[in-house]
Amino acid sequence: MSSISSSGIPSSIDNTVSSTNDVAIRIPIGNAVQSSGSGSSSTVDIKQQSQQPRFHRGPKKLASFLFSQSNTTNLTAADKLRIRGVLKKRAAQLPGNSIHALMTGNGSPYQNIQARIMYATMKMVQSMPGGSAIRAFTRIMHRSTDDDLVEEFPTFRAYPLEPACDAWCEFPVKDRANAVVQWLMAAEQHPEMMQGAWLLLLESDYVWMKPLALPGSAHDLAVQGYGFSYDYINPQYPDAAQVMRQMCPECDVKQLPHSGPSPVLLRPHELAMVAPDWEIYSAWIENNEQARNVLGWVREMYAWCAAVHKNGVKLTYEHPPKSKLMSQPPHDWVQGEAAILHYTWGTLYFKDSKEFWRFDKRDYTAKEHELKVPKFPLPPQPWQEGWKLQDGVAVNHDLHQLLTAMLTQMNKASAGLPVITPAA
Repeated sequence: MSSISSSGIPSSIDNTVSSTNDVAIRIPIGNAVQSSGSGSSSTVDIKQQSQQPRFHRGPKKLASFLFSQSNTTNLTAADKLRIRGVLKKRAAQLPGNSIHALMTGNGSPYQNIQARIMYATMKMVQSMPGGSAIRAFTRIMHRSTDDDLVEEFPTFRAYPLEPACDAWCEFPVKDRANAVVQWLMAAEQHPEMMQGAWLLLLESDYVWMKPLALPGSAHDLAVQGYGFSYDYINPQYPDAAQVMRQMCPECDVKQLPHSGPSPVLLRPHELAMVAPDWEIYSAWIENNEQARNVLGWVREMYAWCAAVHKNGVKLTYEHPPKSKLMSQPPHDWVQGEAAILHYTWGTLYFKDSKEFWRFDKRDYTAKEHELKVPKFPLPPQPWQEGWKLQDGVAVNHDLHQLLTAMLTQMNKASAGLPVITPAA
């Protein structure tokens, strides 16, 4: 029996973890795989040695590090069914209340600053009552080379659709679905790398505040996982609905959720059902200029909504303060029942039309902040009447307390993080 690292990858695996071969594969350059006959994709044929393995372990000291040499998926219906079966069997061997957390990212300093905080606050929460349900964590990094944090995070490195995103590209998020499918393919080959009967999909700009209240045992298929309902995702909006019908003719647009791929709590076999279509729809959008323009920066979230609906995966969607997953200050004023806070929006305080305090993740993009996470400024104390946000909404006492609690938690996490020495 193999021993298992914190990421769930068997320590008995030495240099390679898969004999899967890719012969004469076609790798998209710039765009994702063409589908539905729409758009075009430049490709290049890559002939590989017939015995060259697809998935590899990193250096021995990086016991959790696994990487893929190819971004090609092209799963057939038989492939999908087989992967689902393997993951379902593996989940049945694990406690019904166990969670394996997955976070996607491209290894940029901007995301890594956030990711270090997210991971550190998650580990803080793991020591709380109920926190031990989180049994494993894996960062799914879509990047062609290692970054400076592979020794801090248990990492699966997926080969990106667009390697240029290692440095900069317009929309690195388009690699996300493909990277998750690569992880699922690796998990089929070595199910031991999956350590939870529930999978929890995360993003980097999250702060854990308390353990997640599970809906029940993952082994009870009558129990639904969780999705999050976003106000800014609306598949029924006329322009969006037209795109969704074109992309997924079999979808009932009226029934599409207002959600996205994170945060989501679902079973491994459910992710295996959804992710291949999520990848196909993401690719379709990238190859369709009208769809890109209509759906904008959150377009792969719309692709997720269609994939979840098409595959009949039932999730419970709740808004704050009832959401068990997440609250989003300053849009939301209280944490409510949420385990996680999401700082997607910046928060700027104004008095007499003058800004006097701010916290915005976009202010922290430098490599130096990735290597040494800074201390973040707390809101001024005590709260006073008359303060306003950047959109003119009054800063009430509840929101002020929530922001203070979030940033205090972030500073507790950053204070315990080591300074990273970049690789030579």
